[in-house]
Amino acid sequence: DVPADVAIRMLIPFLDSSDPRTQSLAGRALFRYAFQYDRVVAVRSLENMARSREVRDRMSVVTALAELRAPEAVDILCWLAGDPDFEVQKRSLRELRRLHEHPDQLEPAVRQALDKAIATLSRDRRWIGRA
Repeated sequence: DVPADVAIRMLIPFLDSSDPRTQSLAGRALFRYAFQYDRVVAVRSLENMARSREVRDRMSVVTALAELRAPEAVDILCWLAGDPDFEVQKRSLRELRRLHEHPDQLEPAVRQALDKAIATLSRDRRWIGRA
């Protein structure tokens, strides 16, 4: 077996593929493997990528987080909405908005985390007009 943190690092670059099928398969594999086998390690690895000095890493992790559709992922996306790089901010907000537009596809805990994130971002005025 491959450790969850290694699996995450291997799968995340595929989330930026220009091929939507590749993106989708990578997202599903990431969820099934890393999140279900070792959720704590998966979240920690995603948080570490969100703190990376490399913009490319932070952009990639946004896509991974949106695919996971988990409360922890929403929290990290909210944090990335305040990233120093405008493109990371914009992508994070776009993914949060996309999730918000389809609440019927989300688990109740994810909807609750999303509502909290939107309230925080709206209060901080980071939500409107950025995505």
